[in-house]
Amino acid sequence: MIHSVYKKRMGLSLKILRDGLNNKNFEYTKPIGGYTIWFETNANYISESELLEKLNHDGVLVTGGEQSFYTKNNKTCFRISIAHRNEIEIETGLKRILQTLNALKR
Repeated sequence: MIHSVYKKRMGLSLKILRDGLNNKNFEYTKPIGGYTIWFETNANYISESELLEKLNHDGVLVTGGEQSFYTKNNKTCFRISIAHRNEIEIETGLKRILQTLNALKR
């Protein structure tokens, strides 16, 4: 039962991202079986802290990626979890994330 709930949420999330991410500087990783989505960019026009601040300002709380690496990482990364949000909240949050990322195009 719970697996089908997460599968449905992840399917919705990936569809929203596939259809809405227009900033080619950012990419996301489709999880193999988990319930988190990893985002990253090699572009150095925004730091991770600046991006997290922008997302937080837009009403989205994400987990920064810097803490996931043992050594210094040159990428701006973050992850989101779909585990504790319903489909409406996921859609709303992802649309806010996409609006922020797409506005960063350079």
